[in-house]
Amino acid sequence: MKYGFAIAVEAPEKFPVLYTGDPYENAKIAAMAGADTIELHLREPDLIDMKELKQSLADNHIAVSAIGTGLAYVMDGLSLTDSDAEVRAKAKERLFAFTDMAKELEAVVILGSIRGKADNLKDYDSYASLLAKELGEVAGYAEKKQVTLVLEVINRYELPFLNTAAEVRRFIDMIDNPYLKLHLDTYHMNIEESSMISAILESGSYIGHVHVADNTRAFPGAGIINFNEIICALEKIHYKGSVSMECYPIPNSAIAVEEGLKHLKESGKPLKFGITVALEAPEGSPFPIVDTDIYATIDFVKESGFDSIELHLLHPDQIDGRAVKQYCDLKNLEISTIGTGMAVHYEGLTLLDEDERIRRKALQRLKDQMDLAAVLECDVVLGSMRGTIGTKYPFSVYEKWLNDAMKQLAAYGEEKNVNVVIEAIDRYETNNLYSADEVLDLIEKIGSNRLKVHLDTFHMNIEEENPAAAIRRCGDHLGHFHVADNNRNYPDWGHIDFAEICKALKEIQYKNSVTIECFQFPDGKTAAKLGLEYLHKMVEVN
Repeated sequence: MKYGFAIAVEAPEKFPVLYTGDPYENAKIAAMAGADTIELHLREPDLIDMKELKQSLADNHIAVSAIGTGLAYVMDGLSLTDSDAEVRAKAKERLFAFTDMAKELEAVVILGSIRGKADNLKDYDSYASLLAKELGEVAGYAEKKQVTLVLEVINRYELPFLNTAAEVRRFIDMIDNPYLKLHLDTYHMNIEESSMISAILESGSYIGHVHVADNTRAFPGAGIINFNEIICALEKIHYKGSVSMECYPIPNSAIAVEEGLKHLKESGKPLKFGITVALEAPEGSPFPIVDTDIYATIDFVKESGFDSIELHLLHPDQIDGRAVKQYCDLKNLEISTIGTGMAVHYEGLTLLDEDERIRRKALQRLKDQMDLAAVLECDVVLGSMRGTIGTKYPFSVYEKWLNDAMKQLAAYGEEKNVNVVIEAIDRYETNNLYSADEVLDLIEKIGSNRLKVHLDTFHMNIEEENPAAAIRRCGDHLGHFHVADNNRNYPDWGHIDFAEICKALKEIQYKNSVTIECFQFPDGKTAAKLGLEYLHKMVEVN
């Protein structure tokens, strides 16, 4: 799938293109912004010097995905359903010229508003009959030229008929020309379709072009439309064309392009799966892979098909951070997080210890781990190292200790460009921050984007009324995610609904690692492989 956006040589105010003016310079701007394609909106083809355009496209390694024809209607009043036969004839001639242009550019031709409102035709049958007659001629010409025409689904407020994907599919079937395809636009779909996802899946191979804009016609990601679901649906039908932003240039063209393209490219990405590893660990710890040879572990993890590792260390000096990062880069394997709980098991370090010296030492250890995380380009887990609330002092004292430590860690995270992911842990292992909501409340109180929520299905199974709903409440505050079944064996050993978990993670466009942290049963490597295999199946279910 390719991503791009609409430009125009000239356009009226509030026309949904992102740049107007010099198309050759705008092709360069698009390429520099990371677009694969541009969609070129023109009143007439003669406005373009084809030789110069082709040179600009070649120089900037970018393609024209589609020719937009709506300006011929908006600016010149040409349409295929006008009551004046002479106007209809001019509209067809203009479309023939656009088709010739598209042939040279290997682009599709959009048939949107140029089909016309046909105010003189008050019923669908009359409209469809006239449009079929005129469009049939244009489609016949396009077939000879082997150029695809795409008939756009447009909402009822802009055109009176053919407002849904199903209606346009039926019309295309009536024309019966292999060079006439369907064109979807999320802005219009958001108004007309009962389910945008169903519309995409049911349209399948009918689809020849896709426009995207959010519900307000701003760039994707600026409103309420779930583009993760949109992109996933397009991937599911194996759509290979361009996904083109046709939206308003707000707050300005550069920001709309940058943010819109970023949002689209991050949408639909598959979940990344990882595994917890340790150099050493107490017996019975939920780490599938425990091996002093970190490089052999990296080899196994990569060969098993994982995307990332979570590295549990007692002290950051246990590894050569730069060498490990270089080796992981060589293997195309991410390091998602550094686990810090060993400092509790072996040294008793926590942020809530009643001994101030231990609290200071715990805080420093976490900062040392954050130094390593900056080298490894990963985050740091804060789970059991936060400690438990005691009874020696009033609750407010422990609360202040924790809040003060969180503020220091957040500030250090800003300095090091490292996030701290705070794990919600069940009531049998700690006496604070059991649930997603409690961790969210703490993060809100501290007020730093460097603090994120870390959820674990094993703990959630004990504490959350609805684990999937908890994931959705966290949204983009979710920074890390552990998976194990209800008995802490690998996923598929118990009753947790991992299909629903994966669905919720996809819905919030979770981009970090989904990491297996489970017991070594029947052994660690088998647990890792079987758990990963099952998680992939659960993604496929969705």
